[in-house]
Amino acid sequence: MVDISLLLGRRLEQVVRYDFSWGFSFSGGLHIRVECLWRLLVSERVVLTSEDHAHQFGLPAPVDCVGEIRRCVEGVPITRATVRARTVDMSLDFSEAATLEVIATSTGYEAWVLSGQGVLIVGQPGYE
Repeated sequence: MVDISLLLGRRLEQVVRYDFSWGFSFSGGLHIRVECLWRLLVSERVVLTSEDHAHQFGLPAPVDCVGEIRRCVEGVPITRATVRARTVDMSLDFSEAATLEVIATSTGYEAWVLSGQGVLIVGQPGYE
């Protein structure tokens, strides 16, 4: 079981969209680089995914995932941080406000990397 409890109590400080990945920076100098699908749940309902960014979907403006995530969870501490055994799917609960789920989409590439001062945890499902 992968232990990511060091994220407990941390607050989201920055979200960055790179060419083919996403970066989530948290208080205390922790950073998660996500190389796969992520989704944001509010009241257990999917409200946003990494696939939605910059698509208009008939809305007045394209979806801004960076702004929407910040609006939902900025300043809210992480109260639960888990990794699902064998899949390395990650779930971060921001109190009762929202849940950020990272869903591994490859067995050959890492899904995410959690790093910081003296910390390097790689989420890679691999083969059994």
